[in-house]
Amino acid sequence: MRFMVRYDIKIRRKVFETFLKMEDTMDKKVHEIYCNSCGKKIETTDNIKREDYLSIKKEWGYFSKKDGEIHSIFLCESCYDIWTKQFKLPVKVEKQTELL
Repeated sequence: MRFMVRYDIKIRRKVFETFLKMEDTMDKKVHEIYCNSCGKKIETTDNIKREDYLSIKKEWGYFSKKDGEIHSIFLCESCYDIWTKQFKLPVKVEKQTELL
C-alpha cells in the first residue's frame, strides 16, 4: 500500500512538472503572420498583437464561384490605409470611448 501511495505521488508530480514545462513553452510561442499585400512580417506572441493588423476570413457559399472555399487574408495597418483610400464609399469609423 505504501508503495502505491509513493508511486501515485511520483506520477502526479511528474504530470505537474510536464504541465509546467508545457506552459513555459506555450508562453514563448511566437505566431508569425504576414501581410498579404506587402509581405511584411507581423509578430504576435500567444495571440497578443505587437502591432495591429486586419484579419479577414471568408467562407464562400453556394451562390459563389468559390463555393466550398475558405479564404483568409491579413493586412498590416499601412496596407489597410492604402486599400481603403481606393474605396468609392468611405469606411465607417466610430470612436471608442472606453479603451481596454
